[in-house]
Amino acid sequence: MLDRLHERFYGPTTADSSSRETPDVKAILRDMKTSVLQGVVVAFSGVIPQRAVPEQYAAGTHAAHA
Repeated sequence: MLDRLHERFYGPTTADSSSRETPDVKAILRDMKTSVLQGVVVAFSGVIPQRAVPEQYAAGTHAAHA
């Protein structure tokens, strides 16, 4: 993952590198996160009961800080 980030940040963009803008790492990481889970559906069934307050469960408190 870090190799891909490095390639996208430092990789060639145009023939004229003097007018090259500094890439936005936040935007690159956002794009990479989107592509990693593309087409995947994540379900937390059975971890926290429906209609429960997630903060009242150990799993919910860990997820809130992630």
